[in-house]
Amino acid sequence: MALCVPAASNIEHAVRWSLSQKMYTDLLIRCDNGKHEILVHKAVVCPQSKFLQNSCKKEWAKTTTREDGPTTVVELPDDSIVAVNAMIDYFYHHTYFPQIYSSTGTSQADTAIKSAWKASESQCHLKVFVIADKYGLDHLHAHARQEFSKSLRSITQQSDKFAIIIKAVYENTGSSDPLRSDMATMFAKHNKKAIKGDDDKLTKIIAEVPEFGRDLAKSLCTRYDKLRLKNTTKKPQRWGCNDTSSDGSSDSEPE
Repeated sequence: MALCVPAASNIEHAVRWSLSQKMYTDLLIRCDNGKHEILVHKAVVCPQSKFLQNSCKKEWAKTTTREDGPTTVVELPDDSIVAVNAMIDYFYHHTYFPQIYSSTGTSQADTAIKSAWKASESQCHLKVFVIADKYGLDHLHAHARQEFSKSLRSITQQSDKFAIIIKAVYENTGSSDPLRSDMATMFAKHNKKAIKGDDDKLTKIIAEVPEFGRDLAKSLCTRYDKLRLKNTTKKPQRWGCNDTSSDGSSDSEPE
């Protein structure tokens, strides 16, 4: 008969239990200009991140002494606790957990994370997308893009929030980033009133962010071409000209 019940029944449970209990950790990640710290395991995170792997090499590594012994320290001063926490979650769970969960184990960080997710899920998914791109985490990058697109659906008719997200996307991504085309496509599909000049806040953001206006024009052309192709047996009509629906949607529009 066993003298005690083990803390975990398999390797995955063992790794996640060790993270939740902060046991056997040997790497400290500091972020947000040193405001927050997360303890993790090199054996888990380094094989999944070339950046962390290189940062832990002897010739580059910084160390600090804790009760458990010497611990390597990696500084990520420009990265938010929201993004770093999601990245760590992904290393351990192959996903990340908006709002309801935190890997930090500190009340201050947990409060900051939950407050950020409550304020804007789209902004948080964007931060995860950006950090994944920054550190070459392709799987997290793709996952964050999907989650970001899902989160937009709930704010497409909220002018203030949607305008803020548009600006944030274009401030944090490059000219060829797929998130920009996703944003333009979503806008073209759900915000015809703004395109026609009936929503001052969203019309203003088109003028303030010229690159978004360019991407929106491309998206509109693509959608019009699809509609024209779909209606080859009918007399072509310009997309959206006769739209009188309350929310600007059109049943004949291509998905």
